[in-house]
Amino acid sequence: MFHQPDPRISAIHLKFGSPYSKIIPEKYFRIYFEGVEHSLGDLIKLSAIKNTKTGCRVSDDIFSICEIGSLFSFYLKMSEGYAFKHAIRELKDFAFKNKLGKKEKQKRYLIWKEAILKAILITEKQVGKNYQQICRSIIKESEKIRKDFLL
Repeated sequence: MFHQPDPRISAIHLKFGSPYSKIIPEKYFRIYFEGVEHSLGDLIKLSAIKNTKTGCRVSDDIFSICEIGSLFSFYLKMSEGYAFKHAIRELKDFAFKNKLGKKEKQKRYLIWKEAILKAILITEKQVGKNYQQICRSIIKESEKIRKDFLL
């Protein structure tokens, strides 16, 4: 998720292997967007082709680290309290409830933890503030929750 204040900057994002081609009715496949030479149907078909040589594709692990970390960093800049709540919600949803992905719990937990730790370091450099206290609080809470989920 990227925060874009101007809706003209937005773009369609199609994930490789996504079931969108089965969800979106075919009548919409013939829609063309301003400035794009391909129809929505063409874009959906193109997204179904696995391609790792464009420079735009990364592994699921890296994508998850970037997604979790960037959102956490965004919220951390606004409110440490909200960032804490967001980090714990992401921990439960991503690592323990497995709302995304097919990886084992332990691997998902490590991805989440890496995302939070990297986001804290990057955010500290960006804003010149020390976030080590919230880092310790999040990790401490994550260990308690981890025991509840028997990881």
